[in-house]
Amino acid sequence: MKRNGTWKSILCILLLLCALLSGCAGQGTAAPPAEETGFFTLSVNPEIRVEYDREGKVVSLTGQNDDGKEIVDGYRDYIGKDCRTVVEELVTAIYQAGYFVADVDGRENSVLIQVASGAMVPNDGFAADLGDGARETVEALQLTAGVVTIGGSDYDPAYAANGGASPYITLEKAQEIALTQANVAAADAVFEDRDFDFEGGTPVFELEFTANGVAYEYDIHAGTGQVLKAEAQVIPTPNAAQPTPSGVYDASDYGLTQPTATPAPVQTPVPNRGNSPYTDYGTSPYTDYGTSPYTDYGNSGYSPYTDYGNSGYSPYTDYGR
Repeated sequence: MKRNGTWKSILCILLLLCALLSGCAGQGTAAPPAEETGFFTLSVNPEIRVEYDREGKVVSLTGQNDDGKEIVDGYRDYIGKDCRTVVEELVTAIYQAGYFVADVDGRENSVLIQVASGAMVPNDGFAADLGDGARETVEALQLTAGVVTIGGSDYDPAYAANGGASPYITLEKAQEIALTQANVAAADAVFEDRDFDFEGGTPVFELEFTANGVAYEYDIHAGTGQVLKAEAQVIPTPNAAQPTPSGVYDASDYGLTQPTATPAPVQTPVPNRGNSPYTDYGTSPYTDYGTSPYTDYGNSGYSPYTDYGNSGYSPYTDYGR
C-alpha cells in the first residue's frame, strides 16, 4: 500500500507539472503582440520618416537623405507628441532652413506626406489630418507650396500581390501631385498622355497635359509620389492672317493684293513726239499696235511703262486706276 501511495504521489506531481506547462504555453500563445507602430514620410526636399504608435504619438524620426538628417538633428523634444504637431513643426523647420525655394518648374517644392501602404493608422482620417496641419502651416508662413497626402485608398489595388499591400499609387493620385506642383486646377487641365513604365527599374507615371496655353510634362515616382521631372512650355500661337485693305491695287491692276511700296519709275529717255508717251490709244505715236518699241505686248526691253510682259516698274497703267 505504501508503494502504491508513492506512485500515486509521483503521478499527481507529473500531472501537476503538465498542467502548469500547458498553462504557460497557452498564456504564451494568447499573449498580446508587441506594440504595433506605423510610419509616414514627409518630403519637401528633406525627406523624413516619422514612426508613431497606436495613439498617433511619435516614437522616432529618421532622416532619409542628407537634408532630412540635418533637419532631424536640429529638432528636439518630439517623442510623445502627436503626429500633426510634429508635421507642423517639421514644415516650419524646413522653411527656416531655406528649403522652400523655386526649385521644381519655377515653383516652390510641394509638401508630400505619404502614409506607408498597409501601415497601421490610429484612425480613418489620419492622413487627411496630417495634410491639414501641413496646409495650415504653409499658409501661416505665406508660402505658395502645395500639399498632397497619400493614404490607404490612394494605392492601386491592381498591383497588390498575394493579398499584400499595393506598392504603387493610383494614376489619379499621380495626376493630383503633378497638378498641385504645377499650380493648375484639375478643371483647366487636359491630359493627353498618361503612361506607367519602368525607367532604369524605377516605376514612373509619365504625364503630359495642357492648361491655360501651357504644355506640361511630369514624371511622378509611382512608389513614393515624388516629382522626378517637371517641364513647362508656352504653346505658340499661330499668327493671324492679315486682311487685305479694300480697294488697294498694285501694278498688275487685277485682283486685290497686299499693299507694296511702288518703286520710282525708271527715267528712260523718250523722244519728244506727241503729247504723252504713256498712252496705249489715241494720237500718241507710242502705240501698242505698229512698229513702236514702246509696246505693252510682248517682252519689250525698251519701255518700263508696260502692263503686259515681265515689267513691273510702271505705275502708269492702262487699265484700272
